[in-house]
Amino acid sequence: MFQKLRALVVTNKNPLFVSIVMLLIASLFQCTQTTEKNTIINNYGASPEQYEQGLNRREKEVTERLQQAHDKEKQLLEVELAKIQVKQNNLHPSYEKYITELKERIAELEQFKSSNPQLFNKAIGALKQGKNKVADDLFAQVEKNNAYAIKTVAEASFQRANIAEDEIRYADALAHYQKAYRLTPKNTLYLSKLGFIYNILGKYKKAIKYYELALKSNLKTYGEDHPKVAISRNNLGFAWNSLGKHKKAIKYYELALKSDLKTYGEDHFNVATYRNNLGFAWYSLGKYKKAIGYYELALVALEKTLGIEHPT
Repeated sequence: MFQKLRALVVTNKNPLFVSIVMLLIASLFQCTQTTEKNTIINNYGASPEQYEQGLNRREKEVTERLQQAHDKEKQLLEVELAKIQVKQNNLHPSYEKYITELKERIAELEQFKSSNPQLFNKAIGALKQGKNKVADDLFAQVEKNNAYAIKTVAEASFQRANIAEDEIRYADALAHYQKAYRLTPKNTLYLSKLGFIYNILGKYKKAIKYYELALKSNLKTYGEDHPKVAISRNNLGFAWNSLGKHKKAIKYYELALKSDLKTYGEDHFNVATYRNNLGFAWYSLGKYKKAIGYYELALVALEKTLGIEHPT
């Protein structure tokens, strides 16, 4: 399939068509990359079947609420429904992303266990078993029982936000991310996730505010050429592009690309992603030849990393 998609990009000069094909290639690549590096154990987190059932349940809930919702709530529910359908249509990669991020979150939680070992151990166990409701209740207890341990309460709120985001309950996710940020406003991860949830909700100016704070913090911590700095710049590029400020987006995408080229070289997924984003931004400005140039460079990086003969 990869070879067929490559042929479509090489032979077709319609920029919109090329953009769609490139996004498909990137999705396939990311899925394969995750599969090869992280063999999923079915008893870690929700099983694939449970994950799909959870999406279907949430789709039913949102669809039913939409029928009676007022305008403001309807807008949020429509965003949630669209996200559910994207995950349903890309079930395998979205499930793998959930598992990968869950493992990262659990690893982060280890540093907080000493503040309340019993509750944190139970919460971690519940997350590993895919029991989100149990984990959420336990993190709520951590919030209640550790009022004077600000970082611990902030982390519990952050974990509740992650659970709500996983379940596509964005109003709840936003409230918990905001609480985590209020308690520890200098935590770069909390800043980035707050920007991310605002971006999902279409609140791009608010997203930019928190992405800029995250970038400032990462620059102070890591300096110019670090993957986390590049990710912050890419996030800003995406938000500015969504606002229609394509030239500003290009500036951030170019800085992200320059940084990761130094870090990784030409043949890396992040490098391909930033070039693909640059292609889309230039396409939005009507610079179709320039857009295609970036799409083709992104494709070359994917080919070299994944391999043109790969069965996908």
